[in-house]
Amino acid sequence: MTDSGAARLFDLVTGKTVWSSSVRAVPVDMDPHSLLVRSQADTGTLTLLDAQTGRQRWTAPDHGLLGSSVT
Repeated sequence: MTDSGAARLFDLVTGKTVWSSSVRAVPVDMDPHSLLVRSQADTGTLTLLDAQTGRQRWTAPDHGLLGSSVT
């Protein structure tokens, strides 16, 4: 994530930016194929980004998590 909250993927070996997205969000989960982000920490729209390109695959409403966060 950038200082403005936009999603960005870095190459850990080179330190170079692989891609950046205009989607402002908090990371939720990632696998080799996709990055799941949410517009706010515990609620808001879910967005799935392609891990290779940063392109948005889909968005869906999310009404939040029940209970408190584990972090």
